[in-house]
Amino acid sequence: MPSPSDTSEILRKRYEWLPHLRDTHLTKPELCSQIGVSRSTVDRGMSELESAELVERTDDGYRLTAFGDLLYQLRTSYRRSLEAIHRAQGMQTPLPTDQYGEQVLFDGGNVVLPEPHLPEKPTRRILRLITESRAVHGLTPVMHDQYVSTSYEQVMMHELEFEFLITSRIFDGLVSMYSEWLINAFQQESFVIYESQQLPPFGLAIFEQESDGSHTVVLALYADNGLSGIVENDSRRAVGWAKQLYRDYRDTASHIDTEYVRNAVNSEGS
Repeated sequence: MPSPSDTSEILRKRYEWLPHLRDTHLTKPELCSQIGVSRSTVDRGMSELESAELVERTDDGYRLTAFGDLLYQLRTSYRRSLEAIHRAQGMQTPLPTDQYGEQVLFDGGNVVLPEPHLPEKPTRRILRLITESRAVHGLTPVMHDQYVSTSYEQVMMHELEFEFLITSRIFDGLVSMYSEWLINAFQQESFVIYESQQLPPFGLAIFEQESDGSHTVVLALYADNGLSGIVENDSRRAVGWAKQLYRDYRDTASHIDTEYVRNAVNSEGS
């Protein structure tokens, strides 16, 4: 069997062949037809793949081995992550360092960046998710007026379950700028806020879709001039990571109740 480095090179060279061999058996002539190469190229390639134990020969043709399928999935994940991270380089802020495990979102993630003719594109995407969702849970290190107003409207129309972790500075800002809204929202059982002493440097929201109950995770990255872009992912792995990170921070946060809000509003007004 070739060395790991040699296997990696074979996988790189023949990667595009492997999807054809995942769920079916193919003969060499059938593979020639599907991938559009000569028989000599297929002979040479299949010999390499067999030697690396990535494919096996059966009575019905060739197929991926369990080992080959695993390496195919790993390389696919790597390629998807590479594409997303490369696109995210366009953000005007440093990319996450994976301190919190957030790079899982780049595997198959959709990166939404501001564009010259659509500078609000990432913001509009988040606003759309808010209006299309039955629930949103998350955490944020910043306060955004459009998110506040849209979330408030959805909560008051009984169309959104809203639960968020915020810092004391954001809470003070809400009290200062949206005291009446805040008191009204706290009359709704669907509106829950926790105060945390420290949060990650990015925003994170888990949206549950109204239409089918599926989940979408959004990672929001900020610069001094506002939202730099978002990474959106609905894979099971990404959603699982986001839910766990959210629970970890919520478990150490303080629940804000109506009395706490009223006291804060009265103190602001005095």
